[in-house]
Amino acid sequence: MKLIIYDHKFFRAIVSTFSSKKYLTFNITQESFQIFTSEIAKYFISFSDKSFYNFTGEIVFTLNPAHLHSQLNLFKDKNDPLTIYLQDKSFIIQSNITEKSSIKIVIPFISYFSYDLEDIVDVHTKFLLKDGKFLTTMQGIVNYSIENDKLKLKREADEVCEEMIIENVKFMEKTGILDFTSSNSWVEVFTHLNLYFTDILFSFAYNAMRIQFLLKGHESGYFEIQVPRISI
Repeated sequence: MKLIIYDHKFFRAIVSTFSSKKYLTFNITQESFQIFTSEIAKYFISFSDKSFYNFTGEIVFTLNPAHLHSQLNLFKDKNDPLTIYLQDKSFIIQSNITEKSSIKIVIPFISYFSYDLEDIVDVHTKFLLKDGKFLTTMQGIVNYSIENDKLKLKREADEVCEEMIIENVKFMEKTGILDFTSSNSWVEVFTHLNLYFTDILFSFAYNAMRIQFLLKGHESGYFEIQVPRISI
């Protein structure tokens, strides 16, 4: 089966973001292109617009993201679409280098990891941020709360307490008390993908935080992260 990725610069940025994870699971049909991985948090990205890819068929498979990332870097200077052939056990990238030479890379599938996104219900707090890159300064275990209608982030590490107050927040729902502590390792997504994000929607239930990103240039697509609560 033949897969064409038109926006392979964006595709490389996605793979770069997850290159340290243990796996990437792909679910590709004619209607949608989905990628899933998990560690502490769960990451899910989906496209349905044909400006990103073209594919006829249906396939689900899992790849080693570090292996895929290193091989995709060979094509970082290409501007034309990336052509991929999906066989029973491998992901094959084939491209012309010159008029007389070409390159073919075979990446084997690994053991399949299934999807297990949660259905997050009983959301009590929602707010919108236009930019979230500044959150990368608050890594580690972070507490989210609301103080005087402002978002407050607090991190304690090595006997030092750091706090951040964010005023430019658009609250969409506040029906409960926000006091949520979790790993903030998910903010690493801003390193490679920040240029592709527009609005960022945060939703909090008691046991989970959900972050949803709208994607610049791919309005029909979205990126979702689910982060579990830590009890301390």
